[in-house]
Amino acid sequence: MAHSVDVDGAKEYLTGAKWPVGLQQTAIRNLIKFPIRFMIIDDSGSMGMYDGHRIVKNGDDFTIQSSTRWKELVDIIKFQAGFANSANALTEFRLLNNAAPIIVGNPEDRA
Repeated sequence: MAHSVDVDGAKEYLTGAKWPVGLQQTAIRNLIKFPIRFMIIDDSGSMGMYDGHRIVKNGDDFTIQSSTRWKELVDIIKFQAGFANSANALTEFRLLNNAAPIIVGNPEDRA
């Protein structure tokens, strides 16, 4: 049985992340068009290199901080997992080095 995206949950999550309305609409259209998303996560040793950048909230402002590639990627993964959960958008996260997949946004988890 196909499940439907929680459009209100998606809007709420993206609004909270301060996304512009047009970008929200595009993201939601894509969620509806693609019923499952796959995120391939690089967990190789090179992710420890200190050549990444993170956007960090500093009071009412945001700053860019240098970081490892892994810390940069973790921020992205957290956002995507939160979005998938809020939108009830089935998303499978897979690490390159053979760990078991993690599935988020599965409607059966909400039953």
